[in-house]
Amino acid sequence: MGTAGHLRHVGIRSRDIPRTADFYAKVFGLTVVDAPLSGQGAVLSDGVMNVTIVPIVEEPITAGPFVEGSEPIHLGFVVSDLAETFQACQELGAPILAGSIGRDPVLPGVIPSHSFKVADPNGNVVDVIADPNHWKGTRI
Repeated sequence: MGTAGHLRHVGIRSRDIPRTADFYAKVFGLTVVDAPLSGQGAVLSDGVMNVTIVPIVEEPITAGPFVEGSEPIHLGFVVSDLAETFQACQELGAPILAGSIGRDPVLPGVIPSHSFKVADPNGNVVDVIADPNHWKGTRI
């Protein structure tokens, strides 16, 4: 058995690094901790995990946006105010993919009460949930 590891970094490839950094900062309140003047990357953090945004160097096998449920990877965020986060996604024009992480349909004019799925500017699926105990083995 190996030593105990602690996940602290996730990398996202992007064609538009500033737009992607802006999405994660405005929607989830991540802080930009490094953004080289070259624009070839950005690092954002919640104080425990960092999200590094780097350029796409090769075309993906399947171009996004992905159909929710077929994506090769997705992220999950616990938020303190689901309605505020949902509205921030709408203001940025981010596609809401489902009205819950269980893939319930998005109901027009209804703000989800428990969770939802949204696509980031690169088509990556992001689960958003208000329950801090949802993902077993994690803590905030």
